[in-house]
Amino acid sequence: MLKVIVCDWNRTLFEDEYEIEFFRGLARCAGMSFLKQLKFQSLFRLYWAKKQCENMYQNTAHSTKNHSQFFFREILAILNHGFIRNLPNTVLTDYLPSYAKEATSRLDQRPIRPLMRSREDRGLKVGILSSGCGIAIKKTLEANKSGIDFIKANSFEEKNGRLQSFKLDIYDNKAEALKTFLEEMQILPNETMYIGDDWQDEECLRSVRYPVVSFLAHPEIRTHFKEEVKAYAPENEAEFSRFIETTIGY
Repeated sequence: MLKVIVCDWNRTLFEDEYEIEFFRGLARCAGMSFLKQLKFQSLFRLYWAKKQCENMYQNTAHSTKNHSQFFFREILAILNHGFIRNLPNTVLTDYLPSYAKEATSRLDQRPIRPLMRSREDRGLKVGILSSGCGIAIKKTLEANKSGIDFIKANSFEEKNGRLQSFKLDIYDNKAEALKTFLEEMQILPNETMYIGDDWQDEECLRSVRYPVVSFLAHPEIRTHFKEEVKAYAPENEAEFSRFIETTIGY
């Protein structure tokens, strides 16, 4: 019997590959804060980080490296050094509402509506397991008025009211994180549905009874998961709704 639905975020419920726009917007807010306080050294460091990230994206635009953990860790090292370290937490909290309001336009409502109905009407637990930014996910879902039971994602490290770094604790270890989380909730893999879109999700999809591939997944990924992982690949919202109802009543 189905008890919990666990979803990836990027390219599963949210159009972006990664929350690049979130960090760009946070960088703009940081720049305005530095300018108002005449912190020119911090502005220079922010400009340096911007150029470094742009160069990395340009150099890896046609490379598989831009899908690797190494690439993301390099980017985050630049961002952490360039402007996140010692940034007042108030800059983040002031930025989140405007980001979330804009980000709702990139949510894929086709899976979200059936998920919310299952949660509200049938009492299923629904949550997110993502390598994205947990606070950005939370605020985006709140802006969309979508209830959620849990979010397991990456977070900012804070100290004395200032950000210290953004930590990439969840990335290519999602299957292990899913296993640990299900054990903590005392839910079995055969009572779990997982919805994903990319190679990071493959082991998660293989480990549960009800694997589902996202509407937003690239066509070749949808085909691979459907054929090799035996994941369900709904073509529309109605099909996905029926699939959930079928698994609930299994």
